Amino acid sequence: MILGRSEARCPDIGSRAEAVRATFFFPTLSVPVMLARRVGKGETPVLYAVLCYDREDVVGAWSQEQDDAVMVRLGAVQEKLAAEGRIGPVARLLPTTAATTIRKGERPVIMDGPFAETREQLLGFYIIDADDLDGALAIARDLAAASGSPGAFELRPLRMFHDWGTLREQASA
Repeated sequence: MILGRSEARCPDIGSRAEAVRATFFFPTLSVPVMLARRVGKGETPVLYAVLCYDREDVVGAWSQEQDDAVMVRLGAVQEKLAAEGRIGPVARLLPTTAATTIRKGERPVIMDGPFAETREQLLGFYIIDADDLDGALAIARDLAAASGSPGAFELRPLRMFHDWGTLREQASA
């Protein structure tokens, strides 16, 4: 079950054509719960980040109806994964026009926008729990079929360094 959905607009891009609604989904399972579920059964959890790349100008040009239809299809896949305990945080990123990049070095340099000009941009991500790469690929195929766009999903295994809890837990501490 998806617990919440909210929309936000980046204030500095106003109503310009590249403005893309940002929709954030908060699945029922946090990463620590996903890990504990697997460890409690004596299994080794394998978490993957599914990085969603697409052409921001194409996705940003979708009508409200097109975007809503895609979100409904993706929501159906997410609901199934949530019922199986295999999905964690999911987010759609604001447009690259809202990005700020810090180039590392002796003297960090702060730049507006993304660092690299690329044909496709990172538009969002999923954190999923899969038994192995084949399982992660099966989940990514379902998400791809629901996405309605020709972009790409990049899958990367995650290595958890520290569980800081949720942002809400941190804020109340």
